[in-house]
Amino acid sequence: MQQQEPYPAIVVDGAWNVRLRNAAVYRIFSRFQRAIVGDVNDNAMRTIFHPAGLRPYVENWEELAYSLIQSIHAEEASGAYPGAAELRRELLAYPGVPEQWNTPDPLAIVPPLLTMKLRNGDLALSFFSTITTFAKPRDITLQQLRIECLHPADDVTIAFAARVRAEATSRAGGRKASR
Repeated sequence: MQQQEPYPAIVVDGAWNVRLRNAAVYRIFSRFQRAIVGDVNDNAMRTIFHPAGLRPYVENWEELAYSLIQSIHAEEASGAYPGAAELRRELLAYPGVPEQWNTPDPLAIVPPLLTMKLRNGDLALSFFSTITTFAKPRDITLQQLRIECLHPADDVTIAFAARVRAEATSRAGGRKASR
């Protein structure tokens, strides 16, 4: 997780519950949420779909969310991820989620690279993500874990992530010096 700094990284289980996150998650995504609402931020999909999560700040929400819901339909159909059906129903019940997304689209093409474009006032950032899974873990609980790393999709995002990390490091250094 530390190797991904200054960019966000999370570890999620089979139901997309966040098990670990690096400090960049807090530094960057706190700029795009009005408030922490219940367990919205403890589940990666809820964070994207819930109206009080990142959703109001995701400029390409429909494109991103459609691809994600199709992935959840596929996970549900495979039976590999317990809880996928329950999570899908919850996400589809949020206000503003198109009703036609309730039915899986067998012709849907989930692009290999999805970009999440965030905007809050003048701050606009873009990330794409990679997900790593354990192919043949010796521990069955590891089979459900995924590591999602967000990578900057443009120079503005690169510069912003570096700046907020430097600011956080500077503040932390100042606190240590004053002790």
